[in-house]
Amino acid sequence: MAGEDRAAPTDAEMTAFFERATYSSQRHGQSGDLLSDYGVDGDDAFEFIEAFSNAYGVNMQGYCWFFHHFDEGGLLSFTRFGNPHRYVDRIPITAALLADAAHLGRWPVDYPADEMARAVSRACRERRILQFLVLLSLGAVVALSALLIVLLPKESCPEVPQC
Repeated sequence: MAGEDRAAPTDAEMTAFFERATYSSQRHGQSGDLLSDYGVDGDDAFEFIEAFSNAYGVNMQGYCWFFHHFDEGGLLSFTRFGNPHRYVDRIPITAALLADAAHLGRWPVDYPADEMARAVSRACRERRILQFLVLLSLGAVVALSALLIVLLPKESCPEVPQC
């Protein structure tokens, strides 16, 4: 589809497509950021972007998710620890942006390279720290358990009845 003269969809068409693709009909805000207004994030946001790309033939190769939404999470996802999204200014996905992408056949956002590199570096560092803390905590639990086993008086253990 690249190079074809495409008609640009209207904002209303893009909003209607968004609602169908995300099964969202209740808008919680009017900021213009469809993901935020409809409460779509994580895997739902990734699935929407894939549906949008397939439906309109948009090359999403240049799409950088963490400028637009969080990932699904995983361990300690409630903290958003290690997520590069925390270090960049959010770029809203508006109906106009989607219409522009559908018209061009490619994702039209140019992301600031220095901000991307800084965000990924910080998030990576946070994840390494989190992994270290988890391992340190597990080691402390194992050491404490071993210490209790060694120090626990034998008479405090109940006798095992013979069957």
